[in-house]
This record gives sequence, C-alpha cells and structure tokens, in this order.
Amino acid sequence: MNMNSYPMGMRRTGSMGRLVILGFISAILGFLFIPEIFGSIAIILGAYIWKKEPESSSGLIVLIVGLLLMLVSIEIDGPTFYIGYFLPS
Repeated sequence: MNMNSYPMGMRRTGSMGRLVILGFISAILGFLFIPEIFGSIAIILGAYIWKKEPESSSGLIVLIVGLLLMLVSIEIDGPTFYIGYFLPS
C-alpha cells in the first residue's frame, strides 16, 4: 500500500519508527545509567533517521533529545561510575 493513501497523521510504523523508539529509549537509558554510551547511540540513531527521512523531523528530535539528556546527565553526575572502576585508585 502506498504511504500517501493513509489518512493524515495515520502513517504506518516501519523500520524508521522502530529506530525512533529505540533512539528515545537509549536517550532515557543514557540519562539514567551510562550517558557516554547510550547517549551516543541516541545521537547516532537520530542522525541516521534524519539522513534517511529529511522530511520528517523525528530524527532531529531524537538527536537533540539524546544530546541534551546526555549533557545534563554528565553535568549532574560527573564522570560515570564505570570510568572510575577501570582507573587505578
């Protein structure tokens, strides 16, 4: 079925929709646990979605949310706990 045959606002969720959801989940995980890894995943997924679907703003939103949550989490927590685990004490 053609994408244009769906009513306004009723697009089917394909692989890009799943990537958007995965990007938001990784942004939230980056805020809660390891921002350097999960935040980077959210930023990369957002850039990929934005490149593949430039007419949709969902990729840009995932990119911005991932970046902001990563920066806020790093500012609040400082270096995350796993970095200190590998450094000699």
